[in-house]
Amino acid sequence: MVTRAETRGEFEARMLRESEAVDAGAYDDIRARAHDYLLSQIPDGYMLKDGYFVRTDPNLPDHFYIASISDGKPTGRRVKVTAL
Repeated sequence: MVTRAETRGEFEARMLRESEAVDAGAYDDIRARAHDYLLSQIPDGYMLKDGYFVRTDPNLPDHFYIASISDGKPTGRRVKVTAL
């Protein structure tokens, strides 16, 4: 069965609806879980401050790695996070 491709106008309308849903809080639970997971992965000597990762010990590297997840499951990959 062949499905019709979404037009640009339909895509833009769908993205606008999704943006409005985000603004209305439709995905707050997902965002909160992701935020909690991220905070749990920050190693000692680093912290999240004003939206940036910062080193609390200047002798540490300017980056660290966290385990990547997708749909709440580990992917087996690590993501490099830069810290100020």
